[in-house]
Amino acid sequence: MKHILIAGDSWGIGEYQGTGAEYKPTGHGLEQIFQTNGYLVTNVSQPGCSNTDIVSQLSKQKLEKFDIVLFLQTDAFREHSYHGLYNNEPNWRILDSNFIEELLNYHSLADYFDDYYNELYYQLSQFNKEIFCIGGWSMLHTSIASYENLIPIIPSATRLILKKPIKDVYLSDFEWFNQLDQHQKFMEKFNIEFKQIATDSSDKFNLICKEWNDVHPTADGYQILADNLVKFIDKKIKKI
Repeated sequence: MKHILIAGDSWGIGEYQGTGAEYKPTGHGLEQIFQTNGYLVTNVSQPGCSNTDIVSQLSKQKLEKFDIVLFLQTDAFREHSYHGLYNNEPNWRILDSNFIEELLNYHSLADYFDDYYNELYYQLSQFNKEIFCIGGWSMLHTSIASYENLIPIIPSATRLILKKPIKDVYLSDFEWFNQLDQHQKFMEKFNIEFKQIATDSSDKFNLICKEWNDVHPTADGYQILADNLVKFIDKKIKKI
């Protein structure tokens, strides 16, 4: 029996349903589909975690024992945030003020994303293990092509599942946009670029909520994702 490791945020856990305290995973997702197809699955995905958290989870595993390692990428700003009260909204994702000041040192937000993803993919490349990367809550960055052991198997799961030419983004958590829009220095420097990112992110958010009634794919969406992964994984496993 071949062994698959899934590492991601809540997209790695699967479909969610319900509201408020009853908002919980249904059990339908990649783990369940792979198990049904006869694979042994270890899933270390955690709700709301950052890409840095996912890398940390991978570092705790003996990767050599897995035939396939799947990395589901999430929002690029999460590691620089904390949960707190914002505009009377509890449990809000709030960007650290020091991080916003650091952003101001960049010529553009595109330059920040270049640095961020090069560092993220460099960390992943250090595991000396072939890792199959999926653009989940955040699309993959083109710099991934510089790392031989990182396989960009699905650059944008959202585009794949919806089968629509949407503009996927690196920032999907909606909380950032309200906060940054009120930061005078940030907006003075990144106004045009940031507004385009906010528009693209809003378009994506509204579309997936309409199609899925949630920010996570439906069970059918995960089936589409898994079908594409299984075709690729089976080819790779035959070579092992």
